[in-house]
Amino acid sequence: MATSHLNLFLLLTFLSTAPPFIISQENNLDAPPPQLPPSEQEAVYRVLNSVNSAIPWRTVFPDDLCASPPDGVVCDYPDASVATTSVHVTELHLGYVSDYAQNPPCSPNATLDPLLFASFKHLRKLFVYKCFTGARVSLPATVPEGFGSVLEELVFIENPSLSGEIGVLIGNFTKLRRLVLIGNGFHGSIPGRIFDLVSLQEITLSRNM
Repeated sequence: MATSHLNLFLLLTFLSTAPPFIISQENNLDAPPPQLPPSEQEAVYRVLNSVNSAIPWRTVFPDDLCASPPDGVVCDYPDASVATTSVHVTELHLGYVSDYAQNPPCSPNATLDPLLFASFKHLRKLFVYKCFTGARVSLPATVPEGFGSVLEELVFIENPSLSGEIGVLIGNFTKLRRLVLIGNGFHGSIPGRIFDLVSLQEITLSRNM
């Protein structure tokens, strides 16, 4: 008899607590998916247009760029249990590499929109391959403090027309794990603060001016 009473008590306890949980799950399912903030979406369009204006990016990709992104644009969605209405761009890969990595192709007259270094505060990877090979393109003189605070990988390969102080690319990137600068037009000495990058695992500097 005692066992029956205990089982009944446990059943009633479960039933009394189950409905709120089920309702909570249903509410999560009904919530709209998080979206890229309009200002960040605009920045992606401008960066893509600067490297290749021949592609009508806004027409080809009119929807949320995290939900339906072009190749090379990666967003990080939070865990389903986290209540949020927005997501952010965490990776940008620019420059066609191969059919297996179809990043946005760069045109011969590619330029560098300053928003690349100002609008993506959640960026963890930036990869630029053979984008700047024609007219000279300069890095910004400074990088805003908010950019690069979570950047882990910075790769510029075969961009001979891209010039600027190499120190600008290291500035605020305290979490950098991988730094690869090969065949670019960068100049200047390696800043001493590179030794403060305690997470750095790989550094390759080759054929820069």
